[in-house]
Amino acid sequence: IIFSFYSTIVISIKQKNISEMKSDFINNMTHEFKTPIATINLAIDAIKKKLMGKVDTKSMGYLNIIKDENNRMNNQVENVLMISQLEKEKIELEMKMMDLNKLVQLAIDRVELLSGSVGARITKKFDKKENIMMLAEEEMINVFVNILENSLKYSKSNPVIQIMVKNEKSNTIVFFKDNGIGMTKKIKTKIFEKFYRESKGNIHNIKGHGLGLAFVKKIVELHAGFISVQSQIGKGSTFKITLNNVNKT
Repeated sequence: IIFSFYSTIVISIKQKNISEMKSDFINNMTHEFKTPIATINLAIDAIKKKLMGKVDTKSMGYLNIIKDENNRMNNQVENVLMISQLEKEKIELEMKMMDLNKLVQLAIDRVELLSGSVGARITKKFDKKENIMMLAEEEMINVFVNILENSLKYSKSNPVIQIMVKNEKSNTIVFFKDNGIGMTKKIKTKIFEKFYRESKGNIHNIKGHGLGLAFVKKIVELHAGFISVQSQIGKGSTFKITLNNVNKT
């Protein structure tokens, strides 16, 4: 019995050390990626400034695509770093009074290039003109962006995404409803796990690493909220984010 107990302790310590090594490796690698990404952005801005008015619209459009994709890569790096920090419980979100509706619109703007490339239509409907509440601005925008990108990945031709913000007495609820391919009950139980991807359904071959929805769940929970999904094969999916109104004006 004593030997078994000792073995269990040794294994637990080894697993903890491996986990810490993994987190340290992820932190170091993500920080190493951030420098070249920032340099690429600066270089693109310098080129655009120098060529402004000297090149055709199509060429300038290519530069904008490079910049947008570089920014998207930076967001992925930030997501990896964020999840690593969340696991170690070393992160505190910078919360301030923000208009939730505005963050929804900013998220729509960020996926404009992607949605346009697949012929998507995104609509929005707000119960109120403003929904002022305590939010972490950049993290919540990334939550919405990740859900939108997920809907665009797994929708067929001419995707339609409906965003609705509804106000209840105790909660504010954000719905993202799409006309995508839907998912099985088995997939629904796994989509919020890290690194899980249902690649067979990726209609538009939009690349990802299965971090998006794990990140979404973590951030929503840090806002004292929760996320759920309803879906049927062939009938699309609806993601539901519920945020408590305790910190709302």
